[in-house]
Amino acid sequence: MPLNEVFQKFFHNKKENENPSQLKGEELKKALAEAASQAGMKPETVQKFLQFEETESVLKPERIAILFVLIYVVLQTAVNVGAGESLDASAMSKLPSWLHEGLQVLYGMNSYAAGGDTWRQHFPLLMLTGGGALAASGLIERARQQKKREKMALKVKSALEGEVARGEVNLNMPEGHSAFFSGNGDPYVSSLQKELGISDVVTYTTNPNGDTSLTKQGYELSSTEDTLEAALERGDFVKAGEVGFFPVIEQDQFLPDPDEDNDSFDTTLSDMDVMIAKMENFLKNKQDNDKEKIIKKKKLIIVSSKNQKETKAHGREKIPSTRTLEDLQREQNEKGENDGKIKYFDVEIVDPTELVFDALMPLLGGKTPDFIALTKSANRYTDRFYAEYDARVKKDGSQIPGMRVTSSEEVRVFYNISDVATIAQARKDDIAIVSSERHKQVLLDQGVNPDRIIVISKLVKTAIKNLTNPVQKK
Repeated sequence: MPLNEVFQKFFHNKKENENPSQLKGEELKKALAEAASQAGMKPETVQKFLQFEETESVLKPERIAILFVLIYVVLQTAVNVGAGESLDASAMSKLPSWLHEGLQVLYGMNSYAAGGDTWRQHFPLLMLTGGGALAASGLIERARQQKKREKMALKVKSALEGEVARGEVNLNMPEGHSAFFSGNGDPYVSSLQKELGISDVVTYTTNPNGDTSLTKQGYELSSTEDTLEAALERGDFVKAGEVGFFPVIEQDQFLPDPDEDNDSFDTTLSDMDVMIAKMENFLKNKQDNDKEKIIKKKKLIIVSSKNQKETKAHGREKIPSTRTLEDLQREQNEKGENDGKIKYFDVEIVDPTELVFDALMPLLGGKTPDFIALTKSANRYTDRFYAEYDARVKKDGSQIPGMRVTSSEEVRVFYNISDVATIAQARKDDIAIVSSERHKQVLLDQGVNPDRIIVISKLVKTAIKNLTNPVQKK
């Protein structure tokens, strides 16, 4: 192997089994500075601190010392073969007697001695002794600094573990990230964060113990405690490109009962009004405190039925409201048009029921659906299914080819509260509607045509991704 390759391999060699994400050297110094900053920490830095382990690293002074030893070997070889002896006759080559004797004493401490009083004979030993001195002082100091930083990193790691568990990490997020409110927990939020990445999503939750994400922010929003503003501050909400609400519960994401008192939703229209008002107030205060700061308008994505309503009590009576989620959308989107106020949000509704029927109607091909569900699911969904189907045919049937009912022939359509019940019933030519993508493969194994399997979660996540910042799409 050529000598230059030996040097290259030796001086740049890395330890085997080294963790590539391990914080070390300059990166560790920068990470510690980031941890001490008031600006918050990037999610990737949080992750690296949580993965940090105290390690032993190869130190640069050690390499320099070895280089000195190599120089010694080369020069000593030159001395031993007699090269350059003619130079010793020069007066300039001789050391003063006091320096020669003093250095001999120094070398003698290591059982070495120069062969004469010339620079040529002293220089190799100077390299050897200097290398040792540098190694001793440099290695000790570097090791001390490295250990000091590692101890600090371990303290940061310990503090972060507690902050992550409580949902209180002070974050520095990229411009345009997504801020998703999962309430007590929502499968879409956790799934989207895994797909988009920890740098693209902050989750705001009232149940931090049930959320395992590094960027979660816990908050309370009740009559006794309101910590939402603090959570928005920690989560770097100002930089968010879009905000997500997920009021419809998982089992009713398709065919929910629009009346809120029937438990299809875990967030009411009034709850959303309050949340929006608090977010607007937070952003307004940020703007007032920094007049030059530009706060971009955010997209507010709400995953629910457009027909979601709420019931209000008046005295002893419960009176259903005629206000729907579509009305909330219209009210928010019209803000700023006449009152001159700053508009912070544009509302977009992702309606799972609409998405499923958009996929279902072409599959029916003009045939009549025979909706099949087991007892509890049949009681819950049958009337809702045909009400939605009839409205869709009435609305689109006269305009869109393929939407018209042209045949009395029926197509079996399966949907249940549990996907297991659908899997147990659906066969080759049936249409199967399931909530989870993981159940699609089971249906395929049973011979169900892949084009006749509708996965609700895939439709919803695709719709959400299409509304998010383009740089986040995976």
